[in-house]
Amino acid sequence: MTFRELLGFGVGGGFPLGPEQNTFDAVAGNRAAAEALRETYATANPTWLAQYVANPSLNILLLYTDSGDSVGLFQVYAGGAWRDNSSARGVRGTPGT
Repeated sequence: MTFRELLGFGVGGGFPLGPEQNTFDAVAGNRAAAEALRETYATANPTWLAQYVANPSLNILLLYTDSGDSVGLFQVYAGGAWRDNSSARGVRGTPGT
């Protein structure tokens, strides 16, 4: 099972994901890279952003790497900014266990 599957990827793992594009995957990049993807998309698609502004219960999912760990961070748009809602960190176990 992959980290994305453990997060409930596609259904939000209890956090309802909003309209697509709702996932910004920086692959091996850091949080700033994932946020830059989100901002670039929001700037190019103002009607997409308006849906999140109108409904602050809808989440997006940022995927990035922090200190070698995979991180999934759910965010909502509230109070004029993207706010962290919940996150999960995939921590590597001991090889072979």
